[in-house]
Amino acid sequence: MMRTVHLAGLVILFLIAACLARQFPHLLNGSLIYLPAFILLLGLGLYHYHHARTEPTLLLWAIAIFSASLFLRPIDLAVCNYLPVGTHYFWHLLNGLLVYLAFRGLLMNLTTSEGRIDY
Repeated sequence: MMRTVHLAGLVILFLIAACLARQFPHLLNGSLIYLPAFILLLGLGLYHYHHARTEPTLLLWAIAIFSASLFLRPIDLAVCNYLPVGTHYFWHLLNGLLVYLAFRGLLMNLTTSEGRIDY
């Protein structure tokens, strides 16, 4: 029951943040739109930390990676004069790492009715 309440709260918070972030598309060079994803990942990361049997800090590392990518995204236009490639390339690389960490966290902790799945 408590898990359902936490999940419902997280979904409501996600929806509120999504609505609010869309009101200010000019802030942070459009990166504020990722605030709901950050909040959702933070909630899942904390849940994962407290309940995962394998690699409990994995999603917390994913949050750190996402924070770094969210830092690089809005400064892209500002650093183009100094770094011709910009930082958008790093945004994509870090988000790829984020997806890997999130899926690894999920797959390493999957269970079946017979028990844990070993990879």
